[in-house]
Amino acid sequence: MSALETHSFFVYQSYYNFLGKMISMYDEITNIYQQIFPLNQAFLQFLSTYLKKCPSALLDLGCGPGDYVHALSQAGHHVVGIDNSAQMIYWAKQHNKGTFFH
Repeated sequence: MSALETHSFFVYQSYYNFLGKMISMYDEITNIYQQIFPLNQAFLQFLSTYLKKCPSALLDLGCGPGDYVHALSQAGHHVVGIDNSAQMIYWAKQHNKGTFFH
């Protein structure tokens, strides 16, 4: 293995370990996530100014507990939420309207 390949491998491994820790952290705060990061009504209003066509097909990457997926689904859009945290997706499916995948 060349020096560049070795370096790339260690960078990739470090990044992968970091992502694993982040996912674990989100799994741990699932029950209090909405207290830490409440739904931003101004952001929803901002989106609604650009989503003229209803229903629109939307994808929320990193949807967390699915609050935005739920709000946009309630507004008539077809929304899919994807998150890397299995706990967040489980919570989203239990509490929100929309389609969610892990």
